Amino acid sequence: MISIFSKGGGNFASTKPYRMAYNNSVGTKETSITQLRENLAKYLDETRQGPVRIMKHSETAAYLVSAAEFEALVEKLEDLLDIVEVNQALKDFAENPDLAVDAEDVYSKLGL
Repeated sequence: MISIFSKGGGNFASTKPYRMAYNNSVGTKETSITQLRENLAKYLDETRQGPVRIMKHSETAAYLVSAAEFEALVEKLEDLLDIVEVNQALKDFAENPDLAVDAEDVYSKLGL
């Protein structure tokens, strides 16, 4: 499976971190949309070595990445979002210790 990230962002919220990680990367292969259409299989194979930058009118339009790379990026993003959430919870608790809930109470309410 291969994934395409659009520079426009589309409906996928993690395209911005991906673009930041790969925009102007040294060694990133590059092709035009026309070349991509004509040689799709070639560029799909090239994703094994890294992302392929797709250009439209001399501007980066999208990146073509392997499924493994896409899944790794999504996993990293999810981990980072979890870290942000934990840090916010710790900050909230530091500001208001009464926010803490006894774990035993939660377990009993959940029937655990």
